[in-house]
This record gives sequence, C-alpha cells and structure tokens, in this order.
Amino acid sequence: MSNRKQRRKRVNKAVKKDDKLAKIYWITFVVAFCSIVYQLLLAHTIALIAGSAIIWYSITVGVFLGSLGIGSILSGKINKKNSIQKLFLVEILLAFFGAISVCFMHFVQIIDIYFWAHGNIKLAFVFILFGSQSIVFSIGFLSGFELPMLMNMANTYSKEKRVTNRVLGIDYFGSLLGAVLFPLALVPFFRGITIGFVVAFINVLAAFFLISIFIPRDKKNKKRFTACFIFLIPLSVVIFKSEGIEKHFSKKYYYYPQAVYDFKNIFSSFKDAPNIETYHSAYQKIDIVNQQTFNLADVLMDAYTDKLIFDENFPIGKELYLNGDWQFNSGTEEIYHEYFAHVPILATDEIPKKVLVLGAGDGMLTRELLKYREIEKIVQVEIDPEMARLSREHKLFLAMNKGSLLDKRVELKITDAYSFVRNSKEKFDAIYLDFPTPVDYNTSRLYSREFYVFVRKCLNDKGFIVLDAPGVTSGIKLQQGSLLLNENEKSPWKEYAYTVKAAGFESVIPFISNLEKDNEHARKLANEYILSQYTQGISSEEKEEAIDDIVSNFVLDSQESFIFAQKELASEIAFHKADISTYLLNQKRFERAFQLDYKPIEKVEWQYVNSVLKPTIPKRNFWQIRFPYYIQ
Repeated sequence: MSNRKQRRKRVNKAVKKDDKLAKIYWITFVVAFCSIVYQLLLAHTIALIAGSAIIWYSITVGVFLGSLGIGSILSGKINKKNSIQKLFLVEILLAFFGAISVCFMHFVQIIDIYFWAHGNIKLAFVFILFGSQSIVFSIGFLSGFELPMLMNMANTYSKEKRVTNRVLGIDYFGSLLGAVLFPLALVPFFRGITIGFVVAFINVLAAFFLISIFIPRDKKNKKRFTACFIFLIPLSVVIFKSEGIEKHFSKKYYYYPQAVYDFKNIFSSFKDAPNIETYHSAYQKIDIVNQQTFNLADVLMDAYTDKLIFDENFPIGKELYLNGDWQFNSGTEEIYHEYFAHVPILATDEIPKKVLVLGAGDGMLTRELLKYREIEKIVQVEIDPEMARLSREHKLFLAMNKGSLLDKRVELKITDAYSFVRNSKEKFDAIYLDFPTPVDYNTSRLYSREFYVFVRKCLNDKGFIVLDAPGVTSGIKLQQGSLLLNENEKSPWKEYAYTVKAAGFESVIPFISNLEKDNEHARKLANEYILSQYTQGISSEEKEEAIDDIVSNFVLDSQESFIFAQKELASEIAFHKADISTYLLNQKRFERAFQLDYKPIEKVEWQYVNSVLKPTIPKRNFWQIRFPYYIQ
C-alpha cells in the first residue's frame, strides 16, 4: 500500500509540474505577444510622427533589440531567489510604460515642434531622437528580463534539456502572432493609443495569472493582487476614453501656434480649441480641422475668385490632413483643383472622352473634370475605402465636391493605383495623378519610373498625363522680371522631370498656379487690411511697400506645381477655349501658368531618376518631424 501511495504522490507531483510547465508556456506566449506589439506600436507611432518610415522603423527596432540584449545580459546577474516576484514587477513596469508609450511619443512631438518653431534645430533633433527612443529603450530593456526568467522558471519544473528550447520556440510563436495581428487586426480598427492601453491590460492580466499560480497566497501576495486590480481599473477607463485622449493631442498638434510662443502653454488642456473630426482606416488617419491661424488668403482671396458669389454656402475655413500632412484649405482649394484639371485640357485642341484619375479621393478634381460634357467616363482609383466613403457621404465633402463620386459617369475603384495601372488593359485619353507628398519610400514608388511606365501603357498615343509635383515651387525664383525654375538641391524638379522622361514621355512641361500681382482689387483689400491693423498713422511709402509685400507673399504662397507630359513632342502651348465655368482660372492666368524659364528636358540624366530599386525621392530632412502646414 505504501508503495502505491508513493507512486501516486510521484504521479500527482509530475502532473502538477507538467500543469505548471504548461502555464509557463502560456505566460511566455502572452508576454512575447505583448512585447512585439509594443515594439511595432512604437515604431509605427514614431514613423507617423516623423514621416520617414524606413529610417525611424530601423532606428526604433535597432534600439529595441539592443536594449533587449542589455536586459537579457543583466538578468543573469540578478539573484534567482524570488524570481517570480521579480518577473511580476517586470510585467507591471512593462504594462505601465506600454500604456503611456504612445501618449509619451505625442508629447515628445509637441515639445519638438516648440524647438523647431523657435529655430532650435539641433536641440529639436537631439530631443526627438533621444526623447522618442528613451521609451523604446525602457520597454526593450524590461522585455529583455522576461525570457531568461521564464526559462529559469521552466527549468525548475523540468530537467529536460528541451524545455529551454520549448520556451524559446513559444516566445517566437507569440511574437509571430503579434507581428501578424498588428497590421491586419489592430492598426486598421484601433487607435494607436487604444492599442497601447489594451496590450498593457493584457500585460497586467499576465502578471496576475503569474502570481495566482506560482506564489502562495500570503499577505504580500494579497498586496500584489490589489496592485493588479488598482492598475486594471484606470486602464479599463482610459481604453474607453482613448478617443478623447487622441483628440487632446491632435488639438495640440494642429493648434500648436497657441502654445509654441509660451512653453507653459504646451501643458494646457486646449479645452476651448475647436473639435477635430478624426477618421481611421487601414491606410491613414484622416483629420478635418478648423483653420485657426491667420492666412493671407483670408484677406485677398476674393480678389481672385468668384466662388462665394456663385456658391455662397461653400464651406470656408476647413482643412484636410492625412497622417498629419496638410492637403487643402476649403477657402483656396480652387487654386489647386482648377489649375490641375483644366490647364492640361485647355492646352490641347481635343477634350478627352475617357479619363483615369489616380488618387484625389476627396472628389474635387473629379468635380472639375465633370464640367466637360464631352468626357464620357471617369475611372477613379482610390486606395482608401474610408476616404471614398467620406467623399460620398460626409456633408462637408459633398458640399465641396458636389457629389462628384456619385455621378453616373464616374466609376470608382477601391484599389491600389500601382497595381491598377500595372494590370489594367484599358486605354485612356487623359490620366491625372494626385497623390500625397512623397515623405517616405512607400509613397515614393508612386513617383517612380516603374510606375510611370505602367501609366504610359494605359495612355492613348495622343493623350496626356498630368501630375502634382509637390516641392517644385521651392526652386522658383523671380529673376529679371521672369520666373526661373532654379534647379537647386531643395527642389525635386529634376527628380520628377527625368523620371517621367525615363518612362518614355517625350514631352515634359512644368506649369504652376501663377496668380498675378498687378491685381487692383487685391491691392485695395490689402490696403484696407493694413489700415485696420495700424492704429497710428502710416506713411504712403510704407503703406505701398506693405501692400506689395502682402500681395507678393500671397501669390508665392498660392503657387502649386504640376507636370504636363505626352508620349510625343507637344506643339507650342496655346489656350483653347472650352464651354465650362471656372471661379478662378481664365485665359490670362492660363498663359501665366507656363511663364517659367527652365531648361528643357532633352536627355535623361539617370542619377536623378527615381526608381523603386534606387529611390531619389523624397528630398527632405529625414530627422525633421511632421508639422502642420503653417510652418512647413
């Protein structure tokens, strides 16, 4: 009988050990999942803040792995006594840093904007680098303690050599699940702040599970249980309040001029600032913002456009941002969309019948194209279904685009533009390319030679393409009364032009929205504005100089750059009248659009060609974070 009892005891003991070993595996799986999600979340957040995804992803992953190694090395020097209690402390600390990680990143961004706005460029660089990576290092360092501690725990319950390999393998599987779920199930449906809070919640549950299974229930352990519950309560609250927290940081980002002039204001609540409409998709964050800063267009725009005369209910003072990058202001959008849509058509002697629009998900470019009765079909390709939904359903967008995406002549396709032109067998008379400014290599491919080759394949022989060329106006200078397209280091004109040329387009011509300075109505409005600002007298000479400055600055600020390209060498550019109505564009402004002194593109200089395999775009400071439009 005694032998049977001893065998039963040994069997029961072995079963309990196996049971606890299985629970160690589960804890390993969960904490590995949390660790990789923290890493990806931090890299994703700093990439959104900075814009240079590859650079910041690489730095963040490198710092995380380095700190992970430091934590692993130092874990071997810690006394193994009370290792479960120490692992519990690590998990609680990880949950804390993980919960605040995204909020901390946004706070670093706001302070960095303060330094940039005050001209402290070097300090801004140091702060964004070390500030953002400090939270990365903290989480990586603590994560480095987890695996060695879990291996030691597993070895206490099993003498098998394979148990260490199993723990390691399960850690990899947990990381695999986190890496797969993050882009497919977390980012498309949840805010970054929410993801941080939810994963921290899971981390605390893992800590709770750890002490409830492996530590006897004594007074000290009750305190640990209490600590878990105390932590879980505020986490539960902030998970449901994450939308409000995100809006708080969005207000600080978009309305920062109220804060940057006084460092103390950075910490203010911004309760009185207007609300921001935010929408999330798998591709981007869409923000609709009320214009808050003074804009010269507020003074002078009426001198150049009839929009509010014929459409007095058109919404004014609204701005659209994608991932924090400025897209348009509703009060000035016709400068961009009328030049973009109409100048290429008016420059040819035949109105296209079949048009392809790539991007332009807000529907305003399509609104302009629908003014031509001769256009029989427009195929609109937009990658983001949420952007397309807003353009077809949101009151603001419908008021601006006039329901263009609901028109029977428009065929909307929700797909990637690159894939569409690569696989399409359709031919078009005109192709419009309206994409976000290339701030990283992901958007750079939409400005690549490979992409333009596919675009050319979809174009009829006598057709044309026109693309937005952001940044080219930075190289335009007034020289001896004419506009010189200066090929400097900052302007990406060469990169755009030679890339389009290398794709097989013989004719590559730039044009800009070049409004006139000699506008009497504009000068009158500028005069009224100056008189309203000066309580004391101002001399006539000073007033005339101020008027010149206001009008000149407005004209420069309103310049948008485009490239018009055809398969064959184009004949001389000339205005061809069309039976359409525009608020701003006329024959005089059409002619001014091509008054650029530039070196014609004859032979390809391959060192400037932007390729998927060898990108030359974007041309920007990789260390500069994203800003709203105001100080870019």
